[in-house]
Amino acid sequence: MELALGLPPEDWRLMVACGGNLLIEGAEVLIQALVHALIPYLRHPVDSWHGGLLPARPATLVIRNVASLTTEEQNVLFRWLDVTGERRRVVSASSKSLFPLVERGLFREDLYYRLNVIRLLV
Repeated sequence: MELALGLPPEDWRLMVACGGNLLIEGAEVLIQALVHALIPYLRHPVDSWHGGLLPARPATLVIRNVASLTTEEQNVLFRWLDVTGERRRVVSASSKSLFPLVERGLFREDLYYRLNVIRLLV
């Protein structure tokens, strides 16, 4: 599903409540403003992640520069998302388009499709 930026703020709640991972791509300034505006609408606890340990409990992770994740960080994130029976979600953002990175083998294809449930271009 791909949405345009014309989505009114009152509709963000519906978009975020649908439960899928959200991938935001576009200009850095717009991404930062949009992520900040979306956080109040997330149901689960929100954690920012910049590599390292991930929360054991179900949560929503906010990754502000997903394109910069190393191969090992991508592997860790994929394993965290792959836990059966846990409600885990990722709101990821990137000022670079991720698909060209997938094509060049710099970003895991399976992780890209896991993150790209709802895609918002800004």
